[in-house]
Amino acid sequence: MVYHIVDKLGFNWTNSVNTIAKPHCPHRCAVPILAILLIACGPATAMRFGEIDRFRLVDQAVPVLEWNTIDFEARPSLGAGEKFAILSVRLTPGRSISKYDYDLAGTTCLAMAIDDGPFRPETWEQRQAADVEIVHLLYKVKQADAPFSLTIALLDTNETVTLNSDGTVEGGDAGVAHTPEISPDTQPAPVEAPAAVVEEKPEELKPEPVQTVLPAVEKPKPILAGAAEQKAPDTVDNRPTEDVLITLRTGLKDKSRRVKDAAARSGWAFKADPADKPGKGMMWFEYTYRQSPGKVRGTFRVKIADNTSPKPVALIRGVISNSELKDFPSRYKEILLKGTDFAAPDRYQDFHIDISKGERGFASWSLETTGVTSLWFDGVSIGQISEFTTEELLQLIEHPVKPANLALATDTFRVHETYGVYMPMWKVSEALQSLPGRRHDAQRTQSHLLVSSQNTRLTGFPAEWEELYGHSVVVLNNVPAKSVGLVGSLMLKQYVEDGGCLIMMGDTHGLVSGRWTESALGPVLPVAPRKEKDLVYSPKPLLLQPRGNAFDSLNWAEKPYTIYYHSAEVLPRAAVLLASGKIPLIVERQVGKGHIIVLLISMCGGNNPKVGGVPFWQWNDWPGLMAELIVMGSRSTQR
Repeated sequence: MVYHIVDKLGFNWTNSVNTIAKPHCPHRCAVPILAILLIACGPATAMRFGEIDRFRLVDQAVPVLEWNTIDFEARPSLGAGEKFAILSVRLTPGRSISKYDYDLAGTTCLAMAIDDGPFRPETWEQRQAADVEIVHLLYKVKQADAPFSLTIALLDTNETVTLNSDGTVEGGDAGVAHTPEISPDTQPAPVEAPAAVVEEKPEELKPEPVQTVLPAVEKPKPILAGAAEQKAPDTVDNRPTEDVLITLRTGLKDKSRRVKDAAARSGWAFKADPADKPGKGMMWFEYTYRQSPGKVRGTFRVKIADNTSPKPVALIRGVISNSELKDFPSRYKEILLKGTDFAAPDRYQDFHIDISKGERGFASWSLETTGVTSLWFDGVSIGQISEFTTEELLQLIEHPVKPANLALATDTFRVHETYGVYMPMWKVSEALQSLPGRRHDAQRTQSHLLVSSQNTRLTGFPAEWEELYGHSVVVLNNVPAKSVGLVGSLMLKQYVEDGGCLIMMGDTHGLVSGRWTESALGPVLPVAPRKEKDLVYSPKPLLLQPRGNAFDSLNWAEKPYTIYYHSAEVLPRAAVLLASGKIPLIVERQVGKGHIIVLLISMCGGNNPKVGGVPFWQWNDWPGLMAELIVMGSRSTQR
């Protein structure tokens, strides 16, 4: 069956394969097109979740910025009968999004997920050569025709583009770029990026400034305590530098102070004239979010008309808010600038503020003038001085201490699952229903991945020792290590050593891609990745084959297979439970009293009718295999 959709911009979309819905990995891009998992609702003839495969644009010119909104019928986990919409924005090579402003009359933005999977370019040069970058947003629609808009500021220019729900595009150069017309039958495999479906409403975000990334500035190397030291996790969408400049698109609140200045980096500056009353001046402030845990420097660029006065002319300030760092003075600093601090009049001079940032939080930068003399200000440059090592960060943050004599619960069977990308397709819920002996006391708790410009975290994750130890199994279902943070990964390591079971799914946020190998769990994982980008495409689908007597009770006649897998080396004291020839696909390792099980298979890829089998997530006995893994890993906690 072939479906066609004409979206609100008039683009014609068609699905290319008649199969169950499955997003594809985004690295096999032949032409820069938008390809997303679309989910629709409607009468019996309309598309519903589970019926759509990959979509591609058919015989249409592709503009620089595209978007699409389609209502879809909610899955039970999102609330039966409620209506939602997914909005996806595709950028052409070298374009990066930095700011999101919402006009959500009648809607609620449930989640924002930037495609930061294993194929996301890491450097500015790589990003310029990248084929595509996609941003997904999930909205809960309160009323049928409620308008909303998305305003995007681009990192490489000072342009902004507004996408309205009526299909109009304002500003920027939308509609300029084109792709060749390609027949649907001969068109190469599309690029598809997964949208993280999240039930949690995002934190309220403060406005983020228009920013320009300077590609020539290199990120300082972290200061390591030793060769074996693990680097602290990055914050969301880390950047080497941010320049918050005064531009034509600077907020209206400061428009009256904006003046042309040839010496300013952008050609514009804020000017504060002498005040008519002592102490009456102006204030400027902005926020930045993209630095790693470590020492951060904000460089203010200021000039004044008269540098002879010893009186204060301005106060500059930097502070990290919403941080887990215990020492407030290390993340707050202000400097009073006197007229005599300037080497010369009418010449820009740099003044530095150094503050400490943890895994969470954001930086705010401000400047206040006293009105003593005319002052010009053209912006702040924020850079990374150093990154904290794991050992350094542990000394600086608040973290719970494990209570003495705390043991894992054995009177209940409780499984915690993180709600990440592709989460429903791993079928952990169905696995609990098919546990051997059909345990009626089996319980499942969940946490949900929340991605914002301030941090990436799991809401509902068992962050207290007693709560974590009340679970027999923890399933990390395709979430990055930064979502649990340094403290969370250390707690999980101790939890396993004390007898708990940790099951780590593969996919776009597994192992290297999710930076789990760099976390505190890295040294105890049963495998070591062979490549920097560990998710590998296999031209020939890999049939799943059990090792030894594992999974003898399952029906393997359907020939389950995977197309993508994590290339990894099995470490000593680890056991391969499932493989495809010599390629390990499920590996277990005992750590202390507990177990870690890593799945090296991926949801990426689709049906291959030439194989004669089924993708493993469509295999009827897949929930049974997951159930056996859960029981196998939790044996040390059960009486």
